[in-house]
Amino acid sequence: MCGISGYFAPGNFFSEEDLNIMVRAQNHRGPDSNGIYTHGQVGLGHNRLSIIDLSERGAQPMHSSDNRYAVVYNGEVYNFNEVASELKSKFDPSFHFRSSTDTEVILQAFALYGIEFVHKLNGMFAIAIYDKKDEVLYIFRDRLGIKPVYYYWDLENFAFASEIKALKKLEKLKLQVNYSVIPQYLNLGYIPSPYSIYNHCYKLEPGHYLKISKQEFEKKAYWKASEALKEQTISDEKQATVLISDLIGSSVQYQLKSDVPYGVFLSGGIDSSLVTANAAKAAGTTINTFSIGFENQAYNEAVHAKKIAAYLGTNHHEFTVTTNDALETLDDYMDAYGEPFADSSGIPTLLVSRLARKYVTVTLSGEGGDELFHGYGAYRWAARLDNIFIYRNRHIIARLLRMSSSNRNRRAADMFNFENKESIHSHIFSQEQYFFSIGEIDTLLIKRYLSPVLISEILKYTDETFEAFLSEKNPKRHLFPQESQALYDLQFYLPDNLLVKVDRASMHHSLETRVPFLDHRIVEQAINIHKNLKNTPTSKYLLKEILYQHIPREYFNRPKQGFSIPLKYWLKKEMKFLIDDFLNKAVVDKVGVVQYDAVKNLKDRFEKGEDFLSQRLWLLINLHRWFIKNVV
Repeated sequence: MCGISGYFAPGNFFSEEDLNIMVRAQNHRGPDSNGIYTHGQVGLGHNRLSIIDLSERGAQPMHSSDNRYAVVYNGEVYNFNEVASELKSKFDPSFHFRSSTDTEVILQAFALYGIEFVHKLNGMFAIAIYDKKDEVLYIFRDRLGIKPVYYYWDLENFAFASEIKALKKLEKLKLQVNYSVIPQYLNLGYIPSPYSIYNHCYKLEPGHYLKISKQEFEKKAYWKASEALKEQTISDEKQATVLISDLIGSSVQYQLKSDVPYGVFLSGGIDSSLVTANAAKAAGTTINTFSIGFENQAYNEAVHAKKIAAYLGTNHHEFTVTTNDALETLDDYMDAYGEPFADSSGIPTLLVSRLARKYVTVTLSGEGGDELFHGYGAYRWAARLDNIFIYRNRHIIARLLRMSSSNRNRRAADMFNFENKESIHSHIFSQEQYFFSIGEIDTLLIKRYLSPVLISEILKYTDETFEAFLSEKNPKRHLFPQESQALYDLQFYLPDNLLVKVDRASMHHSLETRVPFLDHRIVEQAINIHKNLKNTPTSKYLLKEILYQHIPREYFNRPKQGFSIPLKYWLKKEMKFLIDDFLNKAVVDKVGVVQYDAVKNLKDRFEKGEDFLSQRLWLLINLHRWFIKNVV
């Protein structure tokens, strides 16, 4: 796990000092050592967090044995030993690797296979390889988007980094705000790939690679989940159970490879408990586990995590978050992402990462289980709203619910209030998260930068992109609403929100976090398991049945809680100053993005008891704080 950066700029637009600036900006990602390579129009930078082969032989940038290629790389390729054996057996049995790193295997595989080498890799990665002979730079991002790649491209000059903050440090880029992504941020809580908050700055999409030379700039997909969809699904429970159980065990075994201490984030939920159970079984020694609890018992899963840790015999570490702890890490949270980002669970993720880093350098986490095995409430909503009676009467239902005195009903009213099915995926996601609906955004935004027509088109982006994603190589299997909604999350929410949160929070504390459920072998099988094995009266049925082979089911006889903070309580008390500081009339008018009257209405409703509006206020707080700090 590391930080990478670099540039390709004919005409010497960038300099070695620019490269050093980016490397210094990402030192938290790899404090063990730094390295750079420059040659004319090209520069490569690296921040190293030593995980495999801690010696100097693993230092980067690394050069191939024939000195034709140079690489900087962030992540882990778990099957590098198998790839190395294949390289030797197929091409040169006498070849001797100079190190025991996956980096060298990656480089040699590229030298022999070319861009097709990426299909050999099982892991999480962002890889930049420069071909010195042909003067071509290649950048690859892993299939699921676990490791980040940001890049600047103005049709002439190109630069890239693991975090957008490194690009922002280059004053010569003169980055300007991309106002067109603000509607998406208000609707989703994050900015979806390939866009960012800055013009000319982009996120490389998962499963894509870039090819940059003096003559061309090319972006291509090498893997898509839609291409793995099969005409027939697996509906036999025994077959599916054995298949997924074996793959999870294999993935965890792979991801325990490390030359430094490791542990597991254990929340006490289904996904992290299954990862922990497999890790405890495979490790052959007592593993470390880490959990976060809250003083507010409605949000506290730590007691469950502690019981599971005791059952599995782990060396368990627990940290109870107080409001003061959250306040102390607020600035870190709000600065970690480099652009507006509204997942408040980033706060406890930062805190549990800080706790874990005291004991280990590598952790395993449970991201991906909900998307692959249908754990979110959004999937039940997808099925409900697909019902023809409900669809035809949705506006009537919304009006009736809005008249209720129940917060729960008034909140649910927003879920039924949509125009048509063209934007159903983003609507369901947005309203399940309590964010702004398309109609609210139209009245909220000041039209200084965006016309109402453009706002409408922008808000269709993820849904239209998703439909194209499904149609490209889909074998025309009928997708149930739950399946379609889960694939939408797999394409957008997972890489652009959840994995961003985990990467920035863990790397802020120089901690590598691995995600076993996102082994592409698991993904390609899970999306082809029949929805009845996921959506029975209980969600995530198959995954739970696998878990109960390791831990008794009575440990999980409780509602799904999720990894969240008591935001609605904090914003009314200890964190009310955030509303006062960043959502007052002077600040809102100075930033000039949203109508103050609409903000005041939200604040008033929140104060009068509509607690679910805390999420909308949190969106606006983060947006205005970002503008105050970075723009105005």
